[in-house]
Amino acid sequence: MSPTFAAAKGIGPWDIQSTIGANLPASGTNLLGRAIVFNTAVDYRIKGKIWPMLEQNSIFWSGGTLDGKKEVFLTPGLVLGGFPLAVRLHLSVGGGVQIAATSFHQYSRSPWPPCLPQAEVHVRSVLDSEGAMETPSGMLSACRPPDGAHKAR
Repeated sequence: MSPTFAAAKGIGPWDIQSTIGANLPASGTNLLGRAIVFNTAVDYRIKGKIWPMLEQNSIFWSGGTLDGKKEVFLTPGLVLGGFPLAVRLHLSVGGGVQIAATSFHQYSRSPWPPCLPQAEVHVRSVLDSEGAMETPSGMLSACRPPDGAHKAR
């Protein structure tokens, strides 16, 4: 079960979006544990088409093999759009660089092969003339798998 609460507010050219949730496995909790997931993104609209942003995401584990661990990332980025595709459909494209803010990482990000910055692709669907809802439609990432799995080639 993964209950999640989300909230967002736009104030002038500023937007803030935040979620908090938990991953609560129905079984295997002694191995998987439970995770609290928190995410906040702030962006600023410039001339209606340029959106610099800063995102913070965190995971806090309780129980399981990762008990007591926490992982925090900061992601500065830039989104361009929304460019109209149809009457109620706009396209936004953007990317960001994920920066570790804690020393613990669930997955290895060693230099070989190098990690490419994560890029997010967003589709913006206009709800009305006042605002819009942004939904990530995909994320691209190229990082080495954990635990040396890259050596099995």
